[in-house]
Amino acid sequence: MNASANDQRGGSIDAARIENLVMQLPSQARVRITTHAGSVVSGTVTERPTMQLFKDASGAEGVNSVLRLDDPQAPPWTTYLWLSDIGAIEHLDTGTHAP
Repeated sequence: MNASANDQRGGSIDAARIENLVMQLPSQARVRITTHAGSVVSGTVTERPTMQLFKDASGAEGVNSVLRLDDPQAPPWTTYLWLSDIGAIEHLDTGTHAP
């Protein structure tokens, strides 16, 4: 368990949402991510993210996960996103689709 996170989620609804996003992000999938803030990033999922339990500064527990995306068209470009910040996932590779 990580000690702290900038944003964590608690409750069964938020945990279910994070778990659903994890299932949509298999290793090596090419995706375009739109965040809740409207930013758009594309890349390859380096490894399927895993749900993690976090504690915030006040000790409240919640779940979240970090996604690492690499862009093979622009090495060594890498970005990290909190799953709780993801608004939408679009799969760019034809062999992979969301459940």
